[in-house]
Amino acid sequence: MDFGAFIELAPGVEGLVHISQIAHERIESVSHALKKDEVIQAKILSIDPGRNRISLSIKALTEAPAKSSEGKGGRSGGKRGRGRGEAIDMTPREEDPAMRKLKARFSSNDLKGGLG
Repeated sequence: MDFGAFIELAPGVEGLVHISQIAHERIESVSHALKKDEVIQAKILSIDPGRNRISLSIKALTEAPAKSSEGKGGRSGGKRGRGRGEAIDMTPREEDPAMRKLKARFSSNDLKGGLG
């Protein structure tokens, strides 16, 4: 199918691997990545017994390729957002001043609702 491949898990039981779950890179069509009667390994993402559906992923079992900071589609940073290859602030959330402020504001026990 154009949107993915049906995989036989057992006689009479099939699951769907959506095209976005076949490979980490974009593929033109399912037939470029999978062949009929090919034996593959896939991870079960979800089971919906009410709709008789099983969602599978092949790419979940493979490591994503390392992203290069060079190449097509790279941005230079600018004001619109973080570009590829830019440093990301890895400050632990507990040390983040904004997080400390939120914790101080909501740490009292006079909140309404919830469990417990």
